[in-house]
Amino acid sequence: MLCILILDTVKELFLEDLLPPERKLVKFEMRSLATLNAATEKQLIVWAYEDALKVQYSTFIKSLNLMSSDTVEKLRGKSISIIQELLGKHPEQEQV
Repeated sequence: MLCILILDTVKELFLEDLLPPERKLVKFEMRSLATLNAATEKQLIVWAYEDALKVQYSTFIKSLNLMSSDTVEKLRGKSISIIQELLGKHPEQEQV
């Protein structure tokens, strides 16, 4: 099933390339004003990217959550195993 292959690919992309291994992603609006005023243009771009990445990761987790109650057993099982692996390796969206 192509959907399962895509889920695995996106999971690996997040875990191996996009998510920082040592910390959680930070929303742009959560940065302190003092930090924003002292930030370079490059830092601001990285922070904006991190904010967008956090939104995309949250959307992926919510989609997996919906798939975990699907009637197709193979898709349901795969989504649950991906959620478990993501939480184990990078607990970014554990509240969902």
